[in-house]
Amino acid sequence: MTDMHLAGGVFSAPSFQAHRVIARLLDGDADLLDAADRELAGALTGRTRFPAGGPSELTLIAARRCGKSLLAATIGLHAAAQDYRDRLAPGEWATVGIAAPNTRQARTILDYVTGFVAVSPMLRAAVVREAGTVIEFEHRTRIEVFSSSHRTLRGYSFPLFIIDEAAQLRDELSATPDAELARAVRPALATLNGRLLVVSSPYMRRGLTYTAWRDHFGRDDSAHLVVKGDWRQLNPGLPAKVIEAAYQDDPASARSEWGGEFREDVDAALAEAWIAAAVDPGVSCRGPGVLPGSVQEPRYVGYADPAGGNGSDSYTVAVGHAEAGAAVLDALLEVRPPFSTDEATAQAAELLGRYGVASVQGDRYAGDWPRQALAKHGISYQPAELPTSDLYLQAVPLFSSGRVRLLDVDRLVAQLRQLERRVRAGGRDLIAHPVGGHDDLCTAACGALVLAARRQVAESVPVQVARSTLFDDFGLPSAAAISPSPFGRRVHLV
Repeated sequence: MTDMHLAGGVFSAPSFQAHRVIARLLDGDADLLDAADRELAGALTGRTRFPAGGPSELTLIAARRCGKSLLAATIGLHAAAQDYRDRLAPGEWATVGIAAPNTRQARTILDYVTGFVAVSPMLRAAVVREAGTVIEFEHRTRIEVFSSSHRTLRGYSFPLFIIDEAAQLRDELSATPDAELARAVRPALATLNGRLLVVSSPYMRRGLTYTAWRDHFGRDDSAHLVVKGDWRQLNPGLPAKVIEAAYQDDPASARSEWGGEFREDVDAALAEAWIAAAVDPGVSCRGPGVLPGSVQEPRYVGYADPAGGNGSDSYTVAVGHAEAGAAVLDALLEVRPPFSTDEATAQAAELLGRYGVASVQGDRYAGDWPRQALAKHGISYQPAELPTSDLYLQAVPLFSSGRVRLLDVDRLVAQLRQLERRVRAGGRDLIAHPVGGHDDLCTAACGALVLAARRQVAESVPVQVARSTLFDDFGLPSAAAISPSPFGRRVHLV
């Protein structure tokens, strides 16, 4: 890190003291730290003892602009410079893998590696091939950028695998892409006794990064080393005025971005256990049919989330019904872009007609074209009564009480698990998809589920409550009446 002939002496500056300490801990050389460095190591890890021989995994949770990617590149290049040929089969390569939320971000680490190689004659002489996403060395090691999907990692031998910005990983087919990526990597590390390096800014209190901090930070007996630091510890040279302005503008965001703290104002909207319990395994669609114990077909409802076809949003439609006190999702249509709106509308109308649905609700921000387009197929389109966030808020009690039956659709389950619940000014909650994510399937599915629950309540006996002394005690107005709850068949007063 400090050799002018290797890393160009970049890490010799005083501002990189913490990075040098982290490298000592990774090498298992905590005994070489002086008193000041040992104190810093304790502050960054919450530990007084460190793994002999170095940790099996290192999770670095750090504020923005604190050299996470630069340090990861250095650790990766160091791993690639070792010679593993005595443990490799003929034709086998040792691969230092890099994954990030997208390949452009992963290329940032590879760009740092390229820079280090360029300033080092020793390293440059060992390079045999340099392509867009890979650098290969003469001793059969390579540094390569991978997609963030766990499906792409079989067959490799990794001396090191780097997951960059793990807290921001998204996958339309996976509900927990960061954890699944780590699970897929660990067996590929075994052959070369490799290590998993996870670097990320903190975000929501869930996922791979948060779990590592919760289970291993401050634990002297753990072989998994977790380092967590703010800008003062990891990059004290940053201009304090910029940080102060960020705290004044948005304190919650600044505590995460610059303070290195997990956000307290963002949480998962739906517990994973609720979603898992709601999914009917192996059921991707329920055809129109007769309810058990009945001679009539259920009354189906539909909800649509139209899209224009040119952007990144899908055109989605969901059909559901109420059965035995539960809201049941029967069918889900997703037309992914690019698409013709006429063709997508025709597919939506065909699905709705199959279930006898002649009227749907949907996004009121889509303009008037969905109403006109569906009207040509005999389907009435009504703007939704609630904004999408409030729709999700009404769906939460259905999930939490176990009164939802979902279809086994990976993209739907992934989107539901990625929904975030934020506290807005005034204490009102907002539920939405994460930045860069999608919720098209969630919107349609939750819309149909809420409508089905409402219909069941509306068709039950209405509850009217007259004024009484009891209600006077609670300060209710004289005309007090309780309307049916959308989340149950009856209203109970306790």
